[in-house]
Amino acid sequence: MAAAPEKSAEGEESPKKKGPGLIVWILVSAISAGAGFFVPSFLHSSGDHGSDLDEAKAKEKEAADTKPVFIEFGDIKSPLNERIPTFIALHIKLHVDARNEKDVQKAIDERRPLLESWLLSVLADKDLEEVRGTAGQNMLRREILDHFNSVLFADGYDRIYEVLFTDFIFSQQ
Repeated sequence: MAAAPEKSAEGEESPKKKGPGLIVWILVSAISAGAGFFVPSFLHSSGDHGSDLDEAKAKEKEAADTKPVFIEFGDIKSPLNERIPTFIALHIKLHVDARNEKDVQKAIDERRPLLESWLLSVLADKDLEEVRGTAGQNMLRREILDHFNSVLFADGYDRIYEVLFTDFIFSQQ
């Protein structure tokens, strides 16, 4: 049989307590939040310091492997699409990782005639305004970069990171 609710002296029922008080819940919340904030920092700092040296060596080796290398593509001279005969002369270098240098060089050597022919055709379709200035040069660099990577590497992994112009000369004849 259930216990009868307590009655006060005036005959009213007193309310039942339903659990821990508000102060207890505030304390539990504060302790939980503090533990969640500080415990991860204690766990991280108590790790093995020898592994930090191994990680540093691995990063150093990776940095040495990703050293930039510049492959000479060479000189290109092409007429531009102008009424007055105007030529553009470019000297191109390709920025690649040291890890990929041999693969990129081999691919370029195997397909150089295709790349040069494409490049001459693209330049012959351009007029002076399309290749003049920083914006024009950057658009041409990007076009060459995209085409070279797609022709040389069918797997979709770009091994050429940047096309550099070391000479960019216009001449009229």
